[in-house]
Amino acid sequence: MIQLQNLSLDKKYLDQLKKTQDEINKETTYEAQIGKAEDFWKSRKNNKAFAKIKELLTKMCSGVQRCCYCEDSRADEIEHFKPKVIFPENCFDWDNYLYACGICNGPKNNKFAIFRETDNEFQDITPPHPSKRGSEYIPTRPPEGDPALINPRISNPMDFMELDIINTFKFSPISEDKTSQAYQMAIYTIETLGLNDRADMPKARRNAFNDYFSRFYYYNGEKVNNADATQLQKLQECILKNRHPTVWKEMIRWYNDPNLNKGLEKHCNSLYVLFKNNPEVLNW
Repeated sequence: MIQLQNLSLDKKYLDQLKKTQDEINKETTYEAQIGKAEDFWKSRKNNKAFAKIKELLTKMCSGVQRCCYCEDSRADEIEHFKPKVIFPENCFDWDNYLYACGICNGPKNNKFAIFRETDNEFQDITPPHPSKRGSEYIPTRPPEGDPALINPRISNPMDFMELDIINTFKFSPISEDKTSQAYQMAIYTIETLGLNDRADMPKARRNAFNDYFSRFYYYNGEKVNNADATQLQKLQECILKNRHPTVWKEMIRWYNDPNLNKGLEKHCNSLYVLFKNNPEVLNW
């Protein structure tokens, strides 16, 4: 996961979203707000703002309309970062939208946790599955707190997680302090989104690594052969629009980080040399 470019929605569309959200907020009970949010969301196609919303979310995507979470599958579902059945007040909130694939959005569903504002303790606020709710179940508004899930529209996930691009091609927390908020956020994000659980994902990231290396190698060759700026720009765009951009950014981090640099030089010396000979790519 990488931090996304957080684009702004035009005021006229924001006003349309607000008008719908205000109708939800008028409900006097939390349960009624959830119900109205669910109903309004099902009929959102009547809201003209969503054509523009999908256009902007596509521009914000990883690669060419890749899921903001796994970066592999096509993003085709508007995902509420804060689930609408927990936070009905954010159902029609532009800042709460991400573009995800069904493979990620489905399992994430209504899973959510916070660090309580009162004591900064981790609390899972995921509501029980409908099949496990008794007839007397009444939803309760959650306490105030900061999300435990990393929001790529606000934070850089790479500040919390690192990707092993030498061996496993799996994510792990950067912090080694298991009691720290940073560690808990990394673990919660990795597990909630299943970033390491899908057997095909490490393989896909390994393939992406080889693809980035090949494209970088070709870029280097074209530059050595005095390719013009237009051609080099096209090659740059091909790299930056590839799947799994975290892999590329992690390759750069490994080169820049003295603690990782030796590993990259030892296991993939030719890539190390490519970075050394093409320092401009470090600022792409």
